[in-house]
Formats: sequence, structure tokens, C-alpha cells
Amino acid sequence: MKEPIDLINKKKKQKNDKAKVKSISLLKEEKDMIVKNIEEHEKYIKSICENLLVKILSKNFSLIRVYIIQYCIYPRLMFSPRDAIYVIKFSVLLLKLRTPYFNFVGLIGYLLKEILPCILCCTEKESHNFGIFFLELFKILKHWQNKTNWEKECDKTPGFDINIVKVSKKTISLKDLDSIIKTLNKRILNVVKICLKRDSSQRSWR
Repeated sequence: MKEPIDLINKKKKQKNDKAKVKSISLLKEEKDMIVKNIEEHEKYIKSICENLLVKILSKNFSLIRVYIIQYCIYPRLMFSPRDAIYVIKFSVLLLKLRTPYFNFVGLIGYLLKEILPCILCCTEKESHNFGIFFLELFKILKHWQNKTNWEKECDKTPGFDINIVKVSKKTISLKDLDSIIKTLNKRILNVVKICLKRDSSQRSWR
């Protein structure tokens, strides 16, 4: 004798519910592992960030931003979309940990001067990575434009020292950040204009 349809549906529902509970449990376990892993990595970086840039500093303070861009940021942001996001997240982490001599303002300045023009001679894939990088950069800058976020996360931190060639212990204001963002917008717009004016034979991503 066949089971009633209602009973079959009930058993099916119970089975699905058990599967859902199991999946949720596994996802929670995975989340806990990821959170623990992140905390351990942050703890390790925090333990070394105090002296992270000291060796470079002994040569020349201004070389810090050059080395970070040349050996850390530029190669990774060109490699993949995931890496483009990573370099922004890692830079923000260094800020969060108040890494001595890590000047985010100087980093943006060097980025505009030396790296932004590279968009004119990169492949389609690299251009895509550039776009993701700047999207993430603007997201965090927009987040900091909120006065509450600025005061909590950025104000009076070493990463926003007003002097990019030495440590002055004076930091930029929220108004200064707004000016930096405007400059960043203008520079990117100028590069985009140049890209659009070039004919198809000159575009590296054709």
C-alpha cells in the first residue's frame, strides 16, 4: 500500500529541514574558522608592524611609499581582481594598526603621479583590475568622508600625517581629505579622456 501524499511530503520536508540545519551548522563552523584565521593574521601583522618599515626608513623616508607601490601594490593589483581588492584591504589594515611611517596620503600622491598613467598602456584584463582597485579605494575614501567614521578611524593616526617626507605628528583634516578626493577624481577623469581620444590602433586593450 502506497504512503499518502501528505505523509510523503512531510517526510520530504523533514529531510530538507535536517539538510538545511546541517548546512547552516557547517557554514557557521566555516565562518568561525575564517574569523579566527583573520584574527591570527592581524595579530601577527600587529606584532611586526612596529618595525615593518624601519629598514627602508634608514635609507630614505620618501622611499617607503615608492617601495610599497613598486613591490606590493602595483604588481598585485595588475595580477587579478581579487589581488586588486586585497592591496586596498591590506593598506587599510596597516592604517588601522597605526603602522609607523606608513603614510596613506603620500601613497595616494605617488599613486596618482606614477601609477595612474600606466592605465594608458595596459591590457583589457589589467584595466579591469585597475578599475576594481580604484573602486575599492573610492569606497573607503567615501566611508571616511563621514565625520563619525573619520574621527573614529582616521583622525590623529600616523597614516594621515600631513608631512609626506618626514614624521610631523600633525595630521590632515577632513576638509583636506575632501580636497584629496577631488584631485583624485580629476586625475582619473583626465586619464579617461586621453583614453577615449585615442583611436583604436593606439589602445592597448583592443
